[in-house]
Amino acid sequence: APSGKMTIGGLTGNKYYLPDGYCDGPTCTAPVLAVSIVKNGVKYVFSTFVGKGDDSFTDLEDQILSTFKFN
Repeated sequence: APSGKMTIGGLTGNKYYLPDGYCDGPTCTAPVLAVSIVKNGVKYVFSTFVGKGDDSFTDLEDQILSTFKFN
């Protein structure tokens, strides 16, 4: 279930925080933060590994995402 909303490139999508990361192998990964945005039937997913309890992107990641534009 989404943990909130986030806007990237002027579009708002669902934010997901996975505190246990991806557990599809013998062990789980570090926690994951992802944002899913749909435009014109295309789903865009932005994700990164984060520290335990971090449910926001770093300043650098925010700076990079602020330059993203959807056509």
